[in-house]
Amino acid sequence: MSIGLDLGGTDLKAVRLADSGEVLAFARVPSRALESHSGPYEAAIAVLEALGSGDAGEARATIGFGCPGVIDPSTGVLRGATAHLPHWHDEPVRDELERRLGRRVVVDNDANLAALAEHRLGAGRDAHTLVLVTLGTGIGCGMVIDGRVHRGAWGGAGELGHIPLGDGALECACGVPGCVEPEASASGLV
Repeated sequence: MSIGLDLGGTDLKAVRLADSGEVLAFARVPSRALESHSGPYEAAIAVLEALGSGDAGEARATIGFGCPGVIDPSTGVLRGATAHLPHWHDEPVRDELERRLGRRVVVDNDANLAALAEHRLGAGRDAHTLVLVTLGTGIGCGMVIDGRVHRGAWGGAGELGHIPLGDGALECACGVPGCVEPEASASGLV
């Protein structure tokens, strides 16, 4: 059994999967990411409660937690700035979630985890190379090559939202005006 959490700018989604990849339960709560530093952590507790309890093995299951930004997968620290998590910079996400939830948590970029799940369980199963683009509050991209997430030299490979378009009117959370994300993400278009 697996449990996955996906932190977005507006929602925090949770899924419980059987080992076969079958969805056993799904829940969604507001992410509270813009409210406060503790908002997303409190939302994680709420979404797990909304997900309900599974079998006895679930209490031992590792939780996968995806969030936007550049994550150091070895430490679970969010390194890169994102407008959708204004209270989190150099945030020890893994350690804080493990403390609050009392179980093991693996943290990575949301698009990386989505690509890895698609490669292992979805339409990209057994593909040599897979690219998955996310479009929501932000814009992201996860890449799997030879069964492994490709991170690039600084951990931000696939951050399509930060490709500069030129002299744009909107400044991105990264500080560069003209990035794709503030212009073309769902929140940028609305």
